[in-house]
Amino acid sequence: MKRAHTITFSTFIKPEEDEPAITKRFLSLIPLDLEQEKIPLQRTISTGFNERKILILKLKLTKERHTNAFLDFLNEKLSGAQQQQLREQEDRVDDHCHFYLRFQKQHLPKLVFTDKGDCIHCKISLAAFPKKRDIALRIVKEIFK
Repeated sequence: MKRAHTITFSTFIKPEEDEPAITKRFLSLIPLDLEQEKIPLQRTISTGFNERKILILKLKLTKERHTNAFLDFLNEKLSGAQQQQLREQEDRVDDHCHFYLRFQKQHLPKLVFTDKGDCIHCKISLAAFPKKRDIALRIVKEIFK
């Protein structure tokens, strides 16, 4: 059963941060061999405040077996309390049926949610048909039962 159309991950790495360590933590969220599955890890340099160079890591899962693998992996890693939290936090789903998660970078591979900035963003485009928020919320509840 298709639960998500796409899942996009992104994070910012500041110049003073340990890029290899954060990249390793970032990739710990993906239960797939990126090279074998031909999933590109995008690296972009952007300019932040005070002309600081910021590295942006981005990865997008588009195949159903990839999205399902991540959702199953996520469900296995989360505690019952975390699953319940996701089922109850309806503000994580927007009107376009996108479900948003943020994981604290420094705690990975342990999954700790945050609402603050220094994190790994995860945007899940839920496979709701018709594309309505209440149907998307139902899918979230089915994923994290």
